Amino acid sequence: MLAQKFNKAPLVIGDSRAAYFGTSIGVETWTTLRFLVSLLPPPSPPPPTLVFWRTPPVGSYKINTDGCVNDGVASGGGIIRDSSGQCIRAFFSFYGDCTILEAELRAILDGIILAQRLGLSVLWVESDSTLAIHCITKGGGP
Repeated sequence: MLAQKFNKAPLVIGDSRAAYFGTSIGVETWTTLRFLVSLLPPPSPPPPTLVFWRTPPVGSYKINTDGCVNDGVASGGGIIRDSSGQCIRAFFSFYGDCTILEAELRAILDGIILAQRLGLSVLWVESDSTLAIHCITKGGGP
């Protein structure tokens, strides 16, 4: 009975002519659906991902950065380490109103500027934002 009600409303996905030809479902059907969903087991969390940090080559420094936007306020920061993994300097800034990409890029820029001020010239930059790294290495925006 439930399947018959849904067969009246086919949905075409992945077609430029996609359209919904539907009928509304009744309260009884909605209640049945909610009940069936409640019987499903909760999704299991994904397994943890092991992440390894590698020191930069001898004589160089690594800048690790991250940016974030929370409740419309952007910030970012990072850490500069030497080839033995020792912290040289950590940094943090508020950026105000901007996108997450802008926050990620500004954190990278802040790290590079700080490293230059400290006289550090051989730098490796790591960020969790593949888009920010792409913008820097390939040029342009998203």
